[in-house]
Amino acid sequence: NKLFKLMVDLKVDPDRMTFTTIMKSFSDQRRPEECARIFEELDAWAFGGADKIAFNCLLGAHGKAGDLQQAEEVYNRMLKRGIQPDSVTFNSMVRACCALKDPRRAALFVSRACGRGIRIAPSLYDVTIKMCVAAEEFADCKSMLRSMRQLGVEGTDLAEQFVEERRVASTKKGQNLAVERVKFWVGLPNSYYNTDEDWR
Repeated sequence: NKLFKLMVDLKVDPDRMTFTTIMKSFSDQRRPEECARIFEELDAWAFGGADKIAFNCLLGAHGKAGDLQQAEEVYNRMLKRGIQPDSVTFNSMVRACCALKDPRRAALFVSRACGRGIRIAPSLYDVTIKMCVAAEEFADCKSMLRSMRQLGVEGTDLAEQFVEERRVASTKKGQNLAVERVKFWVGLPNSYYNTDEDWR
């Protein structure tokens, strides 16, 4: 920022790289407000406004700060501008969703990336799948896996098997729990008797 002010004082016109470098610095420091301020300055500059790199930088800044709503607003603003998202865009969106433990939104953005023929970081596929399974969001997870299969993402077969096994296990657990709950209420021996389980 000091360097930017020095350039202005010396009447050296900044270029896109100047703006995006400053934005990247604020993004790494998790200072999205400052990043947004520089973005707006860039967007109002004479050489055509913000480009994809600037949008991705701002989106990533909000994601790192844990503000998924603002990140999505930047994403939508980007689309309205006619700028197409890339792998950096979707990596940032999925990472932000995972950080906030929002499996449905994460799966949605993975599917959107696949629909555009864009691959994201393999680790983010894994995290999203596990997060969906843990939250028992099996329908969203399966929809995402279909998109991954269509894109040809490696390991989709194993992921589908894992998700289906967990879904079946979850269903059986629910059925068993219902049976034990009935046993409890009618006074029959049950595996949860005298536990902290809430039967009400």
